[in-house]
Amino acid sequence: MPDETIRPPLRTLVAGLNQIGLKPTGIIAILQAIKTAGALQAELAELGSQVWMTSADPALFAEVSDDAMFVDVVEGRLQIRKK
Repeated sequence: MPDETIRPPLRTLVAGLNQIGLKPTGIIAILQAIKTAGALQAELAELGSQVWMTSADPALFAEVSDDAMFVDVVEGRLQIRKK
């Protein structure tokens, strides 16, 4: 479990941003910046939740590739990528 004095849980971050009145688009922008930094995947994994994430940049998923199922859109159809 991470040291919460260094990095608060995701739900605490979102609750705090809501509490100061940040609009949903602002919260999403912050979460996207965290995702780009690579920290969001680790936090979501700690929650033990099922998460659906999208991006055209495969490098964003390198950190979670061992635990993820990848689905591609091929000729307008969903196709599960084989590992």
